[in-house]
Amino acid sequence: MSHRPRTVRVICCSDTHSRQLPGADETGAATWLHSGDIYEAVAPRSNAAPKSACEAVARWLEGRRIPVFAVRGNHDILDPAGFFDGGRDLTGHVRKVADHLWLAGIGWFGDRPYDTPGESDLEKVCDSVRRQMLRQVLPSDRLILLTHYPAKVPGLFPLAGYAVGGVLDCVRRLVEDLKPVAVVQGHVHEWFGTSATFEYAGGRSLLVNPGPSGAILKMAIETGRVSCEFCEGDPP
Repeated sequence: MSHRPRTVRVICCSDTHSRQLPGADETGAATWLHSGDIYEAVAPRSNAAPKSACEAVARWLEGRRIPVFAVRGNHDILDPAGFFDGGRDLTGHVRKVADHLWLAGIGWFGDRPYDTPGESDLEKVCDSVRRQMLRQVLPSDRLILLTHYPAKVPGLFPLAGYAVGGVLDCVRRLVEDLKPVAVVQGHVHEWFGTSATFEYAGGRSLLVNPGPSGAILKMAIETGRVSCEFCEGDPP
């Protein structure tokens, strides 16, 4: 009989836009999570990140001692540094990362970096994740949802201007259906370094906007309680 670990530590970040990713002490951590916009694409079907920036991202990946998972954002049109190779791309997938702990990923990209998905675009990805969860995950297991595009939850975070694009009801419905203990999301730069608890019928989830500086989640698998500590400063 397997025993649930007392706590699981997860390191997360988002929207690094071709900069070197943040550093954090990986001791005791189960995985790194990146919620998209790893690159800084500036033209249709291209990625104009300087070679030095891509090399820095590749070096960061080579130096990781724990698994790295990511979802694609609207800037992740190409993958010059190979970030999404080797099974790291969680977009539309469900993966087990520790005893009784699973990840599910929601991401999307179009032809241009300023394209953002509509409800119908992301609904397909959400439905795929739902089906996989039903087949693989026990009701007693815990889940972290990794998504570039935030759930539309009025009142929790300010919503204005360009940020209206890509903040979606279908992601909120997926949260309500799957009841993840935490949702790691990106895309809206104004929300970086903030978190809030989303309460809904039958559950509650911690919504975390780590940004490029990153955050550390500590989760009690037995109770489902999760805490978030934001890292300070800009990525090195």
